[in-house]
Amino acid sequence: FDNIRKFVTYLLACNLGEILAVLVPVLLALGTPLVPVQILLINLVTDGLPALALGVDSAEPDIMKRRPRKAREGILNTGYMLIILVNAVFIATAVVLAFWIGSRTGDLDAARTMAFVTLGCSELLRAYSSRSERRSFWQMSLMTNLYLVGACLLSAGIILAAIVTPLHSVCGNAPLTANQWGIALGLCLIPFAAYETWKVMRRLTEGTKPTAAA
Repeated sequence: FDNIRKFVTYLLACNLGEILAVLVPVLLALGTPLVPVQILLINLVTDGLPALALGVDSAEPDIMKRRPRKAREGILNTGYMLIILVNAVFIATAVVLAFWIGSRTGDLDAARTMAFVTLGCSELLRAYSSRSERRSFWQMSLMTNLYLVGACLLSAGIILAAIVTPLHSVCGNAPLTANQWGIALGLCLIPFAAYETWKVMRRLTEGTKPTAAA
């Protein structure tokens, strides 16, 4: 049940984030931050592969200490929908910022590539953070889900190949400078840090102690 919830919430947060990331700049007359090929690649790679890996994640250490779920409890409730919305907003904010900063140079292709990098990496970090609703990322061992490690590495490799190889022209990308790479990668930490901060606040509110890495 937990893994189904991880799978669903991850995909919904990422997909809603993509929709907002494309819609908001258009409404603000900033331009189109992503071309269809980039969106398709993101959906196939950074959405699909990590989501499947989350579906086979190991159980939480405290699973036997939880109260039984209600018989009619669904996968999503108001709380989870709010989490999905907030995460999507942070992802979209990071992507729009990357596109806006890149577009100030006048190179629209580079701006879209920065948005592409920020979106893809934001979703990969979100996948790892999605493994637990309470534990912080440093409390979870990478070795307990090698499928997720492999999925994220493969996805990151495909993102990189879509930029630094001749495939970049097909994917609508352009070569980036070191400064542009730094900005794009730095911005992808915004949604990741926001969700991790929420986890810490939740633990403090509930009065629970962090669980050791599993």
